[in-house]
Order: sequence, then C-alpha cells, then structure tokens
Amino acid sequence: MAGFVSAAGFALAESKFAPIPRGPVPEIPCYCRTADRQFDMGETTCIRIGSRAELARCDMVLNNPSWTLLNRPCNPELTQ
Repeated sequence: MAGFVSAAGFALAESKFAPIPRGPVPEIPCYCRTADRQFDMGETTCIRIGSRAELARCDMVLNNPSWTLLNRPCNPELTQ
C-alpha cells in the first residue's frame, strides 16, 4: 500500500495541469451585446425579437451575461 501512495504522490507532482492560482482574483469585465453595441451589467435597452421589440436588461444568468426581458414593449428607433 505504501508503494501505491508514493507512486500516486509522484504522479500528482508531475501533473501537466496548471497550479491553482493564489491571491486576489482579477475581475473579468462582463457585458451584453446587441448587433451594434455592448452594455454593462444592469443597463437596459430595446431589443428586437423577431417582429416585436421589448425592453431588456443586461444580467448575469448562470455565470453568463444574458438579456432579461422586462415584458415591456419599446420603440427601438428611440434607443441610442
């Protein structure tokens, strides 16, 4: 059993995987995109979904930036 444990320890020491980083984790900028712009988290805009337009907010969903529909119609020509 001791031979198995030391062999396993050697295999872990020679691993090709990167070590786990230590210290502060840098903040990764997240944003949502439309066809022509990008928006920061929490910003809202009017987006087209097929033939209709709805107000949407840029949110984080399951660790991914995503549009959350706010169930309010809007006029996409009035947005910047």
